[in-house]
Amino acid sequence: MSSAGGIFTVSLDFELYWGLRDLIALEQYRAQLEGVHRAVPALLQYFSSAGVHVTWATVGFLFFRDSTELLAHLPALRPAYREARLDPYAALPDTERHPELIPLYYAPELVSRIQAHARHGQEIASHSFSHYYACEPGTEGASFRADMEAMLAVARSRGITLRSHVFPRQQYGTGELGILSELGFRAFRGSTPAFIHRFPERRDCYFLLKRGLRFADALINLSGHHTVDWPQPSAAGLVNVAGSRFLHAGTSSETLNRLRLQRVLCGMTQAARSNRIFHLWWHPHNFGVQLEQNLQRLEQVLLHYQDLRQRYGMSSLNMGEIASRCHRHASVPFRTPQEFSAT
Repeated sequence: MSSAGGIFTVSLDFELYWGLRDLIALEQYRAQLEGVHRAVPALLQYFSSAGVHVTWATVGFLFFRDSTELLAHLPALRPAYREARLDPYAALPDTERHPELIPLYYAPELVSRIQAHARHGQEIASHSFSHYYACEPGTEGASFRADMEAMLAVARSRGITLRSHVFPRQQYGTGELGILSELGFRAFRGSTPAFIHRFPERRDCYFLLKRGLRFADALINLSGHHTVDWPQPSAAGLVNVAGSRFLHAGTSSETLNRLRLQRVLCGMTQAARSNRIFHLWWHPHNFGVQLEQNLQRLEQVLLHYQDLRQRYGMSSLNMGEIASRCHRHASVPFRTPQEFSAT
C-alpha cells in the first residue's frame, strides 16, 4: 500500500521533567521546562495553520494537577529498577510545600489544549504512565502492563481513547508489543530503520559510540533519508510507524543548524517523491528556550511540507490515522481488547 505524494507525520514526546530526571539536574533545565507552557500553545497554532497532524505522546503523570492528586492514582505494581535513579515513584516532588515545582512536572491544562485541537488532527497518545523504561534491569511484563493500564485509566477519565504509544528511550521488546496489542493500541513508534538507530537508548558501553554516529548522521548522509514504507499490521493488529528523524533545536552554529535542517527537508522530499512516510519527532521542551528562533526553523519545515503537498500531493496524518489507513487496506483487521481476549 502507498499514498500518492507520501505522508508527513510528526510525533512529540511530551514528558516535562519526568523524561529528564535521570539525566540532568532540575535547576540546569528549569528554563526549558518552564518554556514548555509557552511552546505547546504556539506549536498547536503552527500545526493547525499548516494542516499538519501530530501525535502528542504524553506521560500519564502530566494529566494530574500535582503530586497529591497523582498519589491517589498510582498503580499497585510498579517497576523495581535496579538503578534507583530511574524510579520516579521514589522521587515525587513535594508540590504541597513547593508549588513552584508544579509546572515542571504537571500540565493538565496543556493536555486540555491539545485535546481541544483534535479536530485539527492533534492526537493525544501514550508515552507510558511513568515514563517507563522497558529494557532496564528490574522491569517485567507485569509492571509494564500495570503502568499501561494506569495510563489508559487516566486518559479515559479525560474522555480520551488512546490508540498510539511511544516507548521512552525506544526501549521495548516483543513482550511489550504483545501487551500493547492486548490493551487495544493500534500504533507505536518504532526505531528509525537505519542501522545506527536500531539500538535502544541505554547508557551501556556503546552509548557514546551510538550518540556519535547519530550526531554525524544528523549532519551528513551516513544512512539514507530514513523514509518509511507503509507498514503492515501485525497479526495482533499493531502498526509500527517508525520514526525517521529528530528535529534538533537551534544552536549558536548556523552551519550546524543549516545541515541538520537540510537533512530533514531532503528526507521529506524523498518521501513525497517515492510515496513513502517521513516521521519527524522531538520534545516540546526542546523549544522551551529561544522559542521564536525554533519556531522559525519549524516554519521552514512546515512551508516545505506545503510546497510538497502542492507539487506531489503529500498529505499529513498522525500515527493513529496512519494505523487506521493501514488496517483499511490490510487483510488483518484491527481487534478491540475484548475481541483479542476472546481469541
